[in-house]
Amino acid sequence: MVICYEPVAEKDLEKSILFQFLKIQPYTKAYPAMNQAQAGQYFASELAKHEVSITQQTLNHYLTQLGTETWLLTTEAHKLAAYCRGKGQKTVTNEMVNETITTNNLSETKVFDFTDSFVACNHKQTLKLFRDLCADRSHPLQLNAILLKQMRTIIAVRDALDRGEPTARLATTLGIHPFALAKAVAAANKTNITALTSTFHKLIKADAKLKYSSIHPEDALCQTFIE
Repeated sequence: MVICYEPVAEKDLEKSILFQFLKIQPYTKAYPAMNQAQAGQYFASELAKHEVSITQQTLNHYLTQLGTETWLLTTEAHKLAAYCRGKGQKTVTNEMVNETITTNNLSETKVFDFTDSFVACNHKQTLKLFRDLCADRSHPLQLNAILLKQMRTIIAVRDALDRGEPTARLATTLGIHPFALAKAVAAANKTNITALTSTFHKLIKADAKLKYSSIHPEDALCQTFIE
């Protein structure tokens, strides 16, 4: 079995010889991205597997922060359920959402330097910026969530550049702001897809550690930054 994932618009895939070939194969299955309503139903059903519920208002709040990516929804639902049950509750609240993912109170532009130093494996600078952000009352869970989001963008940019995608089209193709794209391109040009993927996996492990274990959040992330 071969699974192909492309973070691009369907119209762009029409130009791909590989995808046109796969499209006509008898056992090929296409799974388009879910819309907001479908993502909400899926996320709630994943929480229900752990006997945890969520109100529509809180669900909308969560999806606004999280998006509709299936893999991310599944992972975050399991973590959020564990976090909720760990607090002795069976219903997710807005407070739990704000404690486990990034909120709009923390601008992503404030952590671009933080992301750059992390991608470059500049441990000393990364720790310094991390401490500075924590001193500004940025929660480690928020910082890690933003790192994950920015790393996904950088990986998508690196992959697109490796495939010869014109830089001028990436903002539209990936659906990101030109300023964020410029930062992502700068970071992507400093490394390769293998190193970026390895770094992303470290953040995934750190995210689970932050939400599942009793280790202090700051200590958990510090361990990740110096590995």
